[in-house]
Amino acid sequence: MSSLRERNEMLWRLLRMQAAPYYVLGTRHDHTPVRYKIDTPWDFQQRYSLVDFEITAGQRGQPSVNWSAVVRTVETADTIEVAGHVEVRWSHGKLNGSPEAKVYLDCEPESVPGYQPL
Repeated sequence: MSSLRERNEMLWRLLRMQAAPYYVLGTRHDHTPVRYKIDTPWDFQQRYSLVDFEITAGQRGQPSVNWSAVVRTVETADTIEVAGHVEVRWSHGKLNGSPEAKVYLDCEPESVPGYQPL
């Protein structure tokens, strides 16, 4: 990912940002509510700018990739760090062993830029 555009697009994919905003509603394991809106990439660009984006090899039992990003808020110039990892898995059944990925967020959703608490 040599360009800022490519890094932004990868971050948006990892954060599951889409062309239209959507809402995540539910409860955690401890029964506390989860309520937030996921911004679009356009909304994200209006509020934040990507400062740094790193990808490193994971150190787990199965193939994985760690990622982290530092984002600056346009309004206050504060920086926010967001991190996660991707596990590569080999599927079974219908997919005939083709690899698939499971994306994890390693920080609280309320702290993620572009995830607006309701």
